[in-house]
Amino acid sequence: MTTTANGATQSVLTGIRVLDLSGLAGQYAGRLLADLGADVIKIEPPGGDPVRSMPPFAGDEPGPDRSLRWLAYNTNKSSVVIDIETDSGRQQLLDMARSADVVLDSFEPGYLASIGLPDEALREANPRLITVSVTPFGESGPYGGYLASDLHAIAMSGLITIQGDDEQPPATAPLDQAYILANTHAAHGVFYALMARRKTGRGQHVEVSMQEVLANIFYQIIRYSATSEIGERIGATGNLAPYNIYQCKDGWVSLAVLLAPQAKVFFDWMGEPALQNDFFYPLINRQGENMIFIDSLVRPFIEQFTVAEFVEEAQSRRLPAAPVNRPGDFADN
Repeated sequence: MTTTANGATQSVLTGIRVLDLSGLAGQYAGRLLADLGADVIKIEPPGGDPVRSMPPFAGDEPGPDRSLRWLAYNTNKSSVVIDIETDSGRQQLLDMARSADVVLDSFEPGYLASIGLPDEALREANPRLITVSVTPFGESGPYGGYLASDLHAIAMSGLITIQGDDEQPPATAPLDQAYILANTHAAHGVFYALMARRKTGRGQHVEVSMQEVLANIFYQIIRYSATSEIGERIGATGNLAPYNIYQCKDGWVSLAVLLAPQAKVFFDWMGEPALQNDFFYPLINRQGENMIFIDSLVRPFIEQFTVAEFVEEAQSRRLPAAPVNRPGDFADN
């Protein structure tokens, strides 16, 4: 937020208009831009966006404004119904594009062009327009035409094969991780394109591939490229100790003891000061069998406390610890 000379407050994207044509795979980007002050108009097909019909619903009662996923991804947006597959609908969208700054979509590559709305037509209507497309694998290349959801993008990235325990099948990631990460990058792309437009006076096309985004943040891919090593599945145990989820009398806590000064404080608190000297230099000494041994001492120590007791005492000693909340716990806090 900024304050103008007359005392009014403005958000960073105040005055920026976004036409959001996206489905589930792109709506969070529009939400982020709306949260930052942009005027985001959700373009919905006749009958409403299909996401409105996706459970769960508020109070378990279906309704066009009761889908919790719809509300989560489309808060702060206005809405208009346009059938962009008709001549009149396409013309209405082009008319709106003339005064817009951004058009966001998550259609299959080539869909907009196939109905008479190629990027060139939008740019002809408004040379300053920034167009953003979120797709599973990009708009070209061997997988450019593949259909994929959040699940498929994550599955192909290799991410789910390192989650869970070795004896179990690959574990799916919670929530819409590929969508959320790709949409965050899409929102970043809008900022960069707006900055470039200040210099050039012209818009540009921003292409975001969910697969490329996952490759960018998934360090195990870099590890394999450099060493040909595949990271082990570590399940709920973590890969260092004490850096894990631990059980208390009435719930679970997260604890991260990474630095040597923190280790001294924690092991002194445990009554095991020798552990710091035995295992903390270097970090590799806290992996594998040593990690299992350290955790075998840490777990019974933490089990003596309630969640509130442990977190309060750990934080008073400047040790990073927090409760493992359920969504309701977090919302009520």
